[in-house]
Amino acid sequence: MIHKIKSGIFNILRQYVKNYITGNLGKVEEDDGYLICYIDKRKIKKKKIHHFIHCPGIREKDKELAKAYKLYKKIYYVFEDLEFNNSYVTIFGYGSDSEIIIKNCKFKYGLDINALGKCTVDNCLINSNYKLNLHAKNLALKNMNINNAFILSGCDFQVSFSADENLIIENCTIGRINDKTKVFLTSLQNINLINSKIVADTIKCSTKALSTYNFSLFKAKEKIEIDGEILSSLTMISPVIKVNDEIIDKRIKLINTLKNIRDKCIKINQQKVKKYENNLNRVSLKRILKK
Repeated sequence: MIHKIKSGIFNILRQYVKNYITGNLGKVEEDDGYLICYIDKRKIKKKKIHHFIHCPGIREKDKELAKAYKLYKKIYYVFEDLEFNNSYVTIFGYGSDSEIIIKNCKFKYGLDINALGKCTVDNCLINSNYKLNLHAKNLALKNMNINNAFILSGCDFQVSFSADENLIIENCTIGRINDKTKVFLTSLQNINLINSKIVADTIKCSTKALSTYNFSLFKAKEKIEIDGEILSSLTMISPVIKVNDEIIDKRIKLINTLKNIRDKCIKINQQKVKKYENNLNRVSLKRILKK
């Protein structure tokens, strides 16, 4: 009897600890190797027109508590089918071993992410007026069209996607020409572009290695700057392209190509004219000898 009471109290306390270590953000489901916290918008604190969402992971001070209740596991924070129609949203992820998954959500007034662990943003509507900053240890963006929804007179639209390790952009179109858009892609390890287009006034990319799969495109009205090794074919369209401090001006390259074609054509024509003149001279000499 006492054992059953202790077991019941343990389970009640365990449920409380489960909610506590995940941040009291919503329903928590448990598997052998991980916890899944489904974010409940009603439990998110709002300050005026700003939602601040803190995904703590298992903090250092809570590790022993989590171990005592057999909850020392990886935590997934799942944002799914949520709409933020009248507030700017900032998401913080504090656990390096936790993961944030954002899917089928709408952020009508903007989004800011800063996560120490992995973060995936999939099939979301993200509106922004002048900036969009998404950062994580490993960041994946999938199935989205991101551009300046509110074009403010005289303002640039700055898009920054950065990762401490790997940045993946898959099936996305980011930016638009003539929106005064500036796109910054940064990763300390790898950037993978999969069937994606980056379109902007300027594009700056800094990484150890840049890889592309299927068709991927960088198109800039002013310039493209890439610092890193390009491991596979990438279509780049811009008046000025700078790769590892080497400037490639597409217009000059085109002009030089046309000049080379012109010079070769002139040379071929001169050779043909000379050959024709030689043949004509030989014919004239034969006629003279006959006479």
